[in-house]
Amino acid sequence: MEATEETTGRRADRARMPAAARSLADRIDARAMSARVLARVLHEVFPTRAGDEEFLAALDESVHDNVQAVLDVIAGRLRIAAAEPVGAIALMDVLARLGEPTSSVERGYRIGQWEIWEQWVAAARDAAGDDAEALVPLLLEPVRTLFDYIDSILMTVLERYEEHRRELDRARLHQRMLMLRQILDGSHEPAPADAATTLRYDCLLTHRAVALVADDRVAAERALERLRLALEAPDGLLHQDSVHGWALWIGRATPPSAAQQRAFRRELDALGLPAGVSDPADGFAGLRDTLHQARQALRVGQALGVRTSWFADVRLEALLLGEEEQAATFVRSVLGPIGGEDERSARLRETIAAWLETGSHVSAAAALGVHEHTVRNRLRQAEELLDAPLAQRRTELSVALRLRRVVT
Repeated sequence: MEATEETTGRRADRARMPAAARSLADRIDARAMSARVLARVLHEVFPTRAGDEEFLAALDESVHDNVQAVLDVIAGRLRIAAAEPVGAIALMDVLARLGEPTSSVERGYRIGQWEIWEQWVAAARDAAGDDAEALVPLLLEPVRTLFDYIDSILMTVLERYEEHRRELDRARLHQRMLMLRQILDGSHEPAPADAATTLRYDCLLTHRAVALVADDRVAAERALERLRLALEAPDGLLHQDSVHGWALWIGRATPPSAAQQRAFRRELDALGLPAGVSDPADGFAGLRDTLHQARQALRVGQALGVRTSWFADVRLEALLLGEEEQAATFVRSVLGPIGGEDERSARLRETIAAWLETGSHVSAAAALGVHEHTVRNRLRQAEELLDAPLAQRRTELSVALRLRRVVT
């Protein structure tokens, strides 16, 4: 009968392993050894999981599978390459779900390896008795086998662990995006505790949203962290709004101090990124409202060429831009002959804006750096072109001048 690769390899393993070591492996109680390994790994690596029955069951199965496999390899019943640690793979799925780091997985295996070796050495000493020469074959090849097995299995389980972590991350990201999308479109409002778990953000805080233009997620995450720290806020939430558009929420339970607000403004300026900033608002509705405001502020700011735009400063433009075509029609109808791009029209609009803002010819002249008579003459020209007294149209003119910066 032709020998298979597996049987050939097994014979080679048995040939290297001394008969005394194979015999000792047959006599060791795998369940008793694994119980001691389990206790040590739990105590030194996962002490906080001692009360988790699901975790304990998975860890116990993994430890026993590995201990039994090591003894089977030493006894010549199994090749390392053929070992299939089902329990160890299952434990990796549990550890990934629990969010345990890779370092814990590696440390658990190394401590388990050391505990197996200590127990093997004790059993070998008992078997050899006072015969020092008999102890060597009981230790040399078995320790090499133990290390080879752990190295091989550790590579297998870490690959599985990383694969499962990636799967979980994708699933969590999808669930997170779905929940946030439902909150923002108003189709579903989850329980606050469920939202906090999934989004990792307390939706019941008072939020301030920032609509930001950034090249990638790394830049957006860095911006969120800097702004969150500036406001000394416990929570922050990030959402990709478009290809290069990001929505950032920063939540606080209490209003920020004046110093924190100044730090927030400084950080926004230091980011050097186009941004729109909302007013603060509370709860789930606040998430929706602040995002809408931040988007509007960003839009107006980009139209005006302003890097950081605050909704409180462009509230009027944002309101009227809800119907952009009507806003443009309003601007044309109010400004009429002084709404063009020519130099005279621009000069007249500048003068009217200064007059409206300062409230007097003298103050407007000072603001513009011209003589008071120049202001009077320009305002008179504007009245003739508009065929109406400016004083009677203050509101319309003020709104039209502000809107013109955005819609033209």
